[in-house]
Amino acid sequence: MLYQKEVISVVESSGMDWWAKILIYIGLFLICGFMLYLKERSIKRCLVWACTEAERILGTKTGKLKLKMVYDTFVEKCPVISVFIPFAIFSRWVDTALEEMKMMIENNCYIRGYIEKGE
Repeated sequence: MLYQKEVISVVESSGMDWWAKILIYIGLFLICGFMLYLKERSIKRCLVWACTEAERILGTKTGKLKLKMVYDTFVEKCPVISVFIPFAIFSRWVDTALEEMKMMIENNCYIRGYIEKGE
């Protein structure tokens, strides 16, 4: 599999017209966007787990510290993707994960016990 820099150098060194190069760049951008779209779902599941662990470890009233812990987990698990995701989007994903986590806590007494008692 070619890396992005290798593809770009091949495109730039070839004798292609400028419009063909633009089409190739657009295609690469769309492929990367589609891959991120597919990966977003698994990232959000990982964020639910990270939010749950942060809540269990740090408890309540530590919002900024929990966000930092979740962000560190995200960077550790997805280092390449974390470079391309702005913090505003990440923060929205965390908000969604928190809503899902709260629903899980309300609906499942075992999850509630895991968080409250650290079991």
